[in-house]
Amino acid sequence: MLINNALVLGTFSKLNKNVKKSEKCNATASSGKRINKAADDAAGLTICESFKAQVRGLSQGERNTQEGLSLLQCVDGHMEGIQKDLQRMREMAIENATDTRTDEDRKKAEKEFNQIKENIKYVSDNAEFNKIKLFDKDKKLSIQIKYEPFIYEEINLNELSLNSLGIESDNLLTRDASSNTIKSIDDAISKCVSQRVDIGSAMSRLESALNDTKNTNSSTTASLSRIEDIDMANAAMNLFKSDVLVKYTNAMVCHANQDTNNSMKLLG
Repeated sequence: MLINNALVLGTFSKLNKNVKKSEKCNATASSGKRINKAADDAAGLTICESFKAQVRGLSQGERNTQEGLSLLQCVDGHMEGIQKDLQRMREMAIENATDTRTDEDRKKAEKEFNQIKENIKYVSDNAEFNKIKLFDKDKKLSIQIKYEPFIYEEINLNELSLNSLGIESDNLLTRDASSNTIKSIDDAISKCVSQRVDIGSAMSRLESALNDTKNTNSSTTASLSRIEDIDMANAAMNLFKSDVLVKYTNAMVCHANQDTNNSMKLLG
């Protein structure tokens, strides 16, 4: 008699529907996502996955560009130090390119001059970024700054050894040697300045690309959120409503069962 009771069966059906709806509301509210599986919105899931792939690519592009900027800042910092060393060497060459300096004066100056050369040599041989040697030889580095389409920033790094700068054999031991040193150091400084100008231009391009990528990433993330995320206020209301319906239909089932039992007692 209980199984065939139409009221009970109908109420059980409503209860099952409301329980499933409540479970879905709970899952949605817990995850904060409107789409948790393909059955929730197949078309929306396809769009979301496409946006997620774009966001991951853009985020990696941001990291690549930031690493590129860090590398260039490292390069520029080392080159600034070398340029200061060259300026000091030039001052010393000018000081000793006159007959008012004695041989003893020049020998003392030569010691400091050689120490500065050793410092430049050390930087050239050992300066690195993430185990990448920066000045040991001419090289070209490619920094990926855009995703779909892939765009790379090409960065040229020049060797900055004493030989490549043209100052390896320079000395201050005579007036003529000091005079010749001035010219070769001027050329070395010009080379450093030119390299730093190129580095500065590359840094500006990377910063511009980084800002553009950040803006695109932000817009794409916002679009993804509009499709995938839920309105928490509405989710809370739906969750409350579904809980009330479950309790109500559960009470209806109990009431229907009680009515059936009472009927059975009267018949019995």
